[in-house]
Amino acid sequence: MSEQRPTVLVVDNDDAYRAAVCVRLEEAGFDCLEAGTGAQGIEVFRVGGVDAVVTDLVMPAGDGSTLVRAIRAEGDTPVLVCTGYKDEPHGLLSEFPHLPVLRKPFAPEALIEMVELELGLHGFDVSAA
Repeated sequence: MSEQRPTVLVVDNDDAYRAAVCVRLEEAGFDCLEAGTGAQGIEVFRVGGVDAVVTDLVMPAGDGSTLVRAIRAEGDTPVLVCTGYKDEPHGLLSEFPHLPVLRKPFAPEALIEMVELELGLHGFDVSAA
């Protein structure tokens, strides 16, 4: 019997970027769900079955910090922020000082390693991914 693949919710308003991230994560052994805004991300997350979240910070209709706040209100699901900003825009992450941040552009391998690390820290066996 095969083990279930971890599911990663990818939230970004750039359709091409989001699709590329999902392709790379799926090639690495993850299942992906997608959302184009923070508000959509909250809706998808609340349906359930999400093991980790990869989100942009600045998006229309609910930014990444709103999404992180909603996720943290419901538990400790791993969240990884990917951003093109060199500095935190408007201090959006100041209330989440231990949230891992990956600066765009990044190597796909770096994203995969960070997702695996975050899932491993939360008790997931990612060796099967």
